[in-house]
Amino acid sequence: MTSKGELKELDFKHLIDQMTNLRQDRDRLRLLRQAVEETSVTCAQVKAFINTQAYSGAKVEAAVVSYPHISDKDKFDSVIIANFSFKEEKDEVKQKLKL
Repeated sequence: MTSKGELKELDFKHLIDQMTNLRQDRDRLRLLRQAVEETSVTCAQVKAFINTQAYSGAKVEAAVVSYPHISDKDKFDSVIIANFSFKEEKDEVKQKLKL
């Protein structure tokens, strides 16, 4: 992964492949936490990270973990929040992030 810069497309695709190949949400979240600490990400990339998670709680956590590293936060509502199917999930993300 790149250091302190945008997550490059090849690194992004590799990370998505790695996350998809893991069996459990907790392992995918662990990998995501490590990856976003090293780089900044876009809302579109975070949406893809969220979509690798199987369960609602993990999807919410993926959004929360990624948020501080998002480079285009102005798109957060239209790309990330809109990606959640249920109002409860949307509210939980916003509550955890104090938005």
